[in-house]
Amino acid sequence: MVSFGLPSRPSRKVTNSEVARLWGMNVNARSGNMTSKDGSLYSYGLEIGRELKGRKVAYDYTAKGRNFKSKTTSSHVRCAKMYADGIANPLKGRY
Repeated sequence: MVSFGLPSRPSRKVTNSEVARLWGMNVNARSGNMTSKDGSLYSYGLEIGRELKGRKVAYDYTAKGRNFKSKTTSSHVRCAKMYADGIANPLKGRY
């Protein structure tokens, strides 16, 4: 895990988009209900992204991906997709 001189829990509040961007850079970060920690990305405690073999993979918990959880989680997934190398069906775990 690379810290870029940032604490593992930022002292300032960051946006969901910033959390996703920092996840892409392997930096731990947290907004209200979105967290990146040790290579994984979470929405309300649900893992929506992970690092697999050095690549960032976002799990498609959206209505379009047929694994809808909530509007907010879908919003978090959309942020994650911007910084992911691939998108996977969370039930299959591969992309």
